[in-house]
Amino acid sequence: MIRKKIFHLASVGIGVVGSSLLAFPIWEHYSEEKNALETLCKVLAEENKLSYTAIRTYTRWDGKTTLRVRQDRIAEEINSVLVLSPLSRAGEISIRKPKEWLQYFPDRNVLVIQENLNEAKHDLPLRIDLVRKNYTTLTEGKTKIAGRNTVAIVLKPKASEALFTRTYWLDEEYPAVLRVAWTHPSGEKKVISDTLFIDFTKNTSPNNTFKPIGKPREIKIAPPRSFRRISELRREAGFQVIHPVRMPYGFTFIEGSLVSYRTPLAALRYTDGVAMLTLYQRKYDDTSSRDRRRKSQIVIDGVSIFVTGEIPDEARETVLEFLKEGAKKEPELLKETAEKFGASVTWVERFRDYGLGFDEINFLFLASRGNEKELWRCLKVLQDGKTAPEALKSCFSRDKRGRNPQDLQKIPKRNGGS
Repeated sequence: MIRKKIFHLASVGIGVVGSSLLAFPIWEHYSEEKNALETLCKVLAEENKLSYTAIRTYTRWDGKTTLRVRQDRIAEEINSVLVLSPLSRAGEISIRKPKEWLQYFPDRNVLVIQENLNEAKHDLPLRIDLVRKNYTTLTEGKTKIAGRNTVAIVLKPKASEALFTRTYWLDEEYPAVLRVAWTHPSGEKKVISDTLFIDFTKNTSPNNTFKPIGKPREIKIAPPRSFRRISELRREAGFQVIHPVRMPYGFTFIEGSLVSYRTPLAALRYTDGVAMLTLYQRKYDDTSSRDRRRKSQIVIDGVSIFVTGEIPDEARETVLEFLKEGAKKEPELLKETAEKFGASVTWVERFRDYGLGFDEINFLFLASRGNEKELWRCLKVLQDGKTAPEALKSCFSRDKRGRNPQDLQKIPKRNGGS
């Protein structure tokens, strides 16, 4: 199947977007361990502004096949990835441009075109805040990779019993990640991406490597439509998209999207600052092979839900348990939260509609102390397209007594204004 063979190599890493290109050796001004996180995030943000030619390997955590590829990048203009091996996939090519993504499969002579890409851009300080909340940052010495000096930065999750520990080897001169490894809670370690060769001076046009056989069959795919409100996604999908009442391990909602491929497929996307996690949902069809029960999948109220993301299988099963538990408790939690803060159920539903879990909603009500003016201000942040963590940060930064989010849990219940 063509769709099963589509690969997105840019998913390795945490994909933050940030400030201006660093014009000095990366590690020179960030040698202190307390700055290791900021250094890593800036490198990941700036890497797509580089131009280089590289030979890399990519391996899925749960996969047995290692892809060996040639990557030609021209800053933010073109990113071309040509598969060199294994032989069964040699010649496949992915070319990403600012507004277009081409994928060519020579064995079927098929060209897949996805136009008008809407890349999600997340605020760098916000992502740093999320990582700082959910991970401990360590440095792990230096080594040579592809003949270049690198320094290793380790992100160890605070939920170390459930999530991967990630190690990134950063080039000391350029903002580039040369190797990424994940360590399972069991201690098993695997290199996810590695660099065998890289030249920052070459500037080969990727178009020279794209030579289809004759005229390929073209398949055009519409880009996913993004939604900030769950209610809008439900209306467009035509079924009751299920949003968890809370998420484990510090994951927070980023956005919803919808792809119409045969049948509508809804996706709710979450991040803990490093890992991405997606809940794919469609109407359940017991006659369809797509909906036969498999790992990391459940059916709730006629909706088939599949969990995918950069987390171990055991953590995915925990997310499914949260979904099953929440589906039963939603009405009860709506009423309980409203009564707790002397607010209407409508207020709670408004924040749920923007992807907030009940823990986050409790924080918002505590920060505002029931003051509707403050609640409207926080809601406006969400309506302006900001994410749930950005709205929470905005509310907390306005807290007149300078309290931290964890302190807000200790504030006694009080109806009315502050």
